[in-house]
Amino acid sequence: MMDEGYIYCISNESMPGLLKIGMTEKKPLILLEEANQSRIHKLELQYKLEFAKKVDNPSKKEEVLHKLLSQYAKRIDPNRKFFRVSKEEVLTFFELINGKMWDCVIVLMVFLNSTTTTTMTMIAMNMVMMNTTTMTMMMATTMIYQGYL
Repeated sequence: MMDEGYIYCISNESMPGLLKIGMTEKKPLILLEEANQSRIHKLELQYKLEFAKKVDNPSKKEEVLHKLLSQYAKRIDPNRKFFRVSKEEVLTFFELINGKMWDCVIVLMVFLNSTTTTTMTMIAMNMVMMNTTTMTMMMATTMIYQGYL
């Protein structure tokens, strides 16, 4: 059983009104990058991370969240994590779950190519870390990921 991870909500303008709500052991930006590079679910537009929350026992939190959302909103397919629900409604459920909200604004993405290797350098600046329930501003941090995500 995983001790710590994230529950997340992502959207894609190619699928208006649908949100994907799930869990991951990875940092939210890495999850987002992988979703946008997926060959299986290739969409015309990029996924957008609406919000995420760092939680204990994310698998259990996801399971309970999906049960609640299935009662409250329309689940597109019982085997998929997509729901027809508003961001505000999902955020209300997230606020009931213990953990720390995670927010990140990506300010720059640089792709460097060389003749022998392709190196991806992603620079993401966490401009404002904000706890949604208390609206507390926290110090900005810079995250730099190098290599293939």
